[in-house]
Amino acid sequence: MLNELYYNDTFILSLPESNLKYFVEVEKNKSINNQYIKKFRQNNFTYSYGFNPHQKCQTPPKMFIIVRTSACNWKERQVIRQTWGDETQLRGVNISTVFMLGNCQNQMCQFENHSIIHCQELLDSEDNQHKDLIQGTFLDTYLNSTEKMFAALNWLVTYCPFTEYAFFVDDDFYVSVSNLLKSAEKYSQISNGYLYMGHVFENMRPMRQHFSRHYISLAEYPFSRYPPYATGGCFLVNNSTLIDLFYGSLHFPKFRFDDVFLGLIARQLKINIINNEQIYIENKATYSSSNFKNVIASHWYNDPDELKNVWNEQKKLGFA
Repeated sequence: MLNELYYNDTFILSLPESNLKYFVEVEKNKSINNQYIKKFRQNNFTYSYGFNPHQKCQTPPKMFIIVRTSACNWKERQVIRQTWGDETQLRGVNISTVFMLGNCQNQMCQFENHSIIHCQELLDSEDNQHKDLIQGTFLDTYLNSTEKMFAALNWLVTYCPFTEYAFFVDDDFYVSVSNLLKSAEKYSQISNGYLYMGHVFENMRPMRQHFSRHYISLAEYPFSRYPPYATGGCFLVNNSTLIDLFYGSLHFPKFRFDDVFLGLIARQLKINIINNEQIYIENKATYSSSNFKNVIASHWYNDPDELKNVWNEQKKLGFA
């Protein structure tokens, strides 16, 4: 019978490899040992993409925004393009925005005028117009959230490896890119070259109840707590962190929850995760025109029309 192991601040998960950082450095440097190191990879996060907007990185952007979305959320994408995903919103700042999704299979979507359309037909039409979708071949389900995250990481490392910042966010968020960039620049000054910022959960216990969709067995993770991790719905990394997290993921035991997986890798690589209190995750930030002055992001903007109204007002006030 397996027993839960005590977790403390000195926690380091035992690995077949003695030093994850060494493997990451060899992978990055493409040295003579690279082919040898590949034999020790635990994961093969390589993907093919049905839609591939690689032209977005012909010039390395200051901020690359990658929005995790689902096939039928066409209106959310439409409003994001008009608001915080607008690539021309900040004068003199090179911003690129794309939407990440997977294979929608035979899903039917409600479109304009309540018409019903096959999900792939909808996406084909949308990408033909906007050229801003990344579609992986994995099945787009909640249980494949790790696949979705690492398909996005793999795409960035492959096609946009020189972006200064990468911002990962779900399509039900309000975002002020202006505040995000200010905060990124501020924390970059004290991050020792590695910036990883979001809403951080600490001392979270693994769910052992079988009925929970967050259930994790002792065989999968034997410790009593998770290390600190930033929720996968909204976080920012700089280039150094992006590259190291990706290559670290190739040599780390795969974990079903993408945000905890990244937190585990960050702990092994000794990358500190900064908790930013202006990123609201668990509760929707209470809105007034003045109290959103410093808000970076707020969850629970499920109504695209509300998002559009709030962002437009904040833009006029100079806060978005």
